[in-house]
Amino acid sequence: MLVSREELFSQAFIDAVVCSVLTKAVSVDDVSTTHGLAPGMVWGWIAEAMLSSDPEKSAMLEESNT
Repeated sequence: MLVSREELFSQAFIDAVVCSVLTKAVSVDDVSTTHGLAPGMVWGWIAEAMLSSDPEKSAMLEESNT
C-alpha cells in the first residue's frame, strides 16, 4: 500500500497501519521499510491506539484481536 506524503500521517492511514500490524498482516519493520518511517513512530501509533479511550478505536482493536 503506497501512499502520498500527505496521506502518510492521516488518521485513516495510521488506523490502517495499527490494524494491519495488530492482525499480523504486516510487521512494524515492513511498514517502516515500505514508507520510510521510524519503527518507534509506528510503535507509538500502536501504543496510542491501545491506550485510547476513543470507542471507535477500541472497537477496531477489539475486532483486530478476534
